[in-house]
Amino acid sequence: MVEPDDQFEPDQAADADDSEWELGNQLMMLAQAANQQVTILVVDDEPEIVEEITEDLEFEGYSCRSAANAQEALDVIAEDDTIAVIVSDIRMPNMDGLEFIAAINERWPNRALQIIMLTGHAGYDEAVQALRLGAFEFLAKPVSLGHLAHVINRAKEVLSLKAHERNLREFLVREIARLNTQIDHLREENEELRGSAAE
Repeated sequence: MVEPDDQFEPDQAADADDSEWELGNQLMMLAQAANQQVTILVVDDEPEIVEEITEDLEFEGYSCRSAANAQEALDVIAEDDTIAVIVSDIRMPNMDGLEFIAAINERWPNRALQIIMLTGHAGYDEAVQALRLGAFEFLAKPVSLGHLAHVINRAKEVLSLKAHERNLREFLVREIARLNTQIDHLREENEELRGSAAE
């Protein structure tokens, strides 16, 4: 007599193959999502510096937006969810760079943003405060395009890894819930089949 569990082995094998294909496809999509193009926001109260940095970065293939002060930058961040890297001066009127970072942390505590601070008056205390507030890097002006681009690429790599980790975690939660549901259904079917076989 054929056991009930054996009757469904081909279907279960097919389901397993489908699940493996779906898992691989989902992981590929998660990796692609984590590597999506990001926008760089350049913030400085000196227009010539903003223009120089944005032009240089755009020439290198980066997508950029700019702001003349911290408040304007906050408005740009609020309206553009592609912004992920911020290059900002630390000495600005009304709201300085440290207050700017604090405002970002307060308004978007869970948003993935990497902040690179620039200053023409490098100070150890300011650098420590900026890093403690969550700045990714603190650079002294004038900074070369090559060095700035290198730091931006590092920031993007960190963002990509964090996004992939977050997406993977969310996917695994969904996948575990789906598998638990399938297991429950299989148990119910197995009990029904055993009951039928016993009759």
